Amino acid sequence: MAPLQTTHFAVAGVDNKDGGKTSKKILQALYDIFSSKGMGYAAFEFSPNAPARLIIKHKADQQPDIDALNAQMAKVSTAEISEVLFKSR
Repeated sequence: MAPLQTTHFAVAGVDNKDGGKTSKKILQALYDIFSSKGMGYAAFEFSPNAPARLIIKHKADQQPDIDALNAQMAKVSTAEISEVLFKSR
C-alpha cells in the first residue's frame, strides 16, 4: 500500500461567513471524484486574514489534480485553488 501524504492548498472565493454551507457543498463535490483520484479525506480550515485552506489526504503516488479539483468546485461555487501551500507525510 502506498504511503499517505497531506497537501494543503490556499483556496480563493470561500469563507465560513455563511455558516459553512459553501464549504460543505464544495467538499461534497470533491468527494464525488475522490476514489478515482486516490484521495481519501478533505477538510477546510479558516483563519482570520488568511485564505481558506483546503487539506487533502491522499496516496503519495497520486498527487491531487488541481484542474480536476477546480472543475468540481466550479460546479457548486466560485471558489478556486490559488496555490499549493505545502505537502507533508
